[in-house]
Amino acid sequence: MKIIILFIGIVLSNISLGAAHLGISYSDSLTTLEQETRSSSGSAGFSFDLGTYFNIGLTYRNQYSYIKGYEQDEDTKEIQYSETKMNLSSYSLDLSIILYPGDVFVPYVFGGLVIKNLSSRKEFPNSPPIIRDGKGIPDWQGGAGVGLRFSERFTLKYSRTWTPGTKLLKDGTAQRVTDYYQTFGLSYKI
Repeated sequence: MKIIILFIGIVLSNISLGAAHLGISYSDSLTTLEQETRSSSGSAGFSFDLGTYFNIGLTYRNQYSYIKGYEQDEDTKEIQYSETKMNLSSYSLDLSIILYPGDVFVPYVFGGLVIKNLSSRKEFPNSPPIIRDGKGIPDWQGGAGVGLRFSERFTLKYSRTWTPGTKLLKDGTAQRVTDYYQTFGLSYKI
């Protein structure tokens, strides 16, 4: 118990709400495995330092995907052309723990709450579109990353984030899966 109180005392003695960070990232990709997939995403965040080893932040992320090409219907085995447009937006609130507050490299882990909203529209020729709108409920997310400090104010960041997802099965039931994404971004200390 004394160790926990000592730890809390050390953490609280280092708390400084004077540092805030703005971050931004963007990615774009094109893949052509079985179907052509064009995907782009961007995020923006704002965070506060809570001493040397902790940071709390709010992030908005948006991902847009456009998928087109031929696919085989699992029931009829017929090959058809389809186009799918998906938009995934999320809001997250995370607590980051800085593992080592180095002058150049800053590794960290984080976890918190995320709300994801997904909308999609899939179209086949001569068929009505399949439209899905999913409004998210708060769920967990976690990840790890590393920052590369260029100066007192600018840090290049890489992180990988894991969040819960849902995969729709052929029988119409949903299976829980884990989604992930990677981000490269720039952070500016105000």
